[in-house]
Amino acid sequence: SVCLLSVLERLRTPFNLSLHAVYFDHGLRPKETPDEIDFCRDLCGSFSISFEVKKIDVIGHAKTVKMSKQESARELRYHSLQEISKTLPAHKIALGHNADDQAETILMRLFRGTGPSGLAGIPPVRNAIIRPLIEVERRHIEQYLDTEGIGFMIDSSNLHDDYLRNRLRLHIMPEVKKLNPDAIKVMSRAADICRDEERFFDIQITKI
Repeated sequence: SVCLLSVLERLRTPFNLSLHAVYFDHGLRPKETPDEIDFCRDLCGSFSISFEVKKIDVIGHAKTVKMSKQESARELRYHSLQEISKTLPAHKIALGHNADDQAETILMRLFRGTGPSGLAGIPPVRNAIIRPLIEVERRHIEQYLDTEGIGFMIDSSNLHDDYLRNRLRLHIMPEVKKLNPDAIKVMSRAADICRDEERFFDIQITKI
């Protein structure tokens, strides 16, 4: 997200962009959240980008609709982003998913059982949502931030084995990369192919 903010800030003048950043307080890490909010507020201030904090009740929502905390957080975030975009108003919602996220998503869906639509992974564009970094590997993002001297914070929940995505990220993906250093790039390309095939069949069905 820090990299995305930096890149969009650089594009702001050439593309006449108006930027607004949102930090979501999930209520799950009360000891870390204040420092993260201060960091994000200071970073946005250095770029002269408007910033707001949005609190969402992940645990309460998860109990109400009977879903996992991860699913609850995702559902609440997307709903809130849509509402905020209408209030601003904003034409696009930019998210910081990268190529590693894409590869992890594809493997998660593969392990759970999926078809071409699932293997298409995370779409770069879906309605108002855009993901400018979806084909950029995490290592390149970290290299960019290091070169530019831009700091970032790590969500401690990403370091635990509680979720399948974390287990894939921490244990499986390092081994996959040993087998093929270009694994992330290969899976990202495979997702593109699956999306192209989906669009092809949609067109054929429409024509029929």
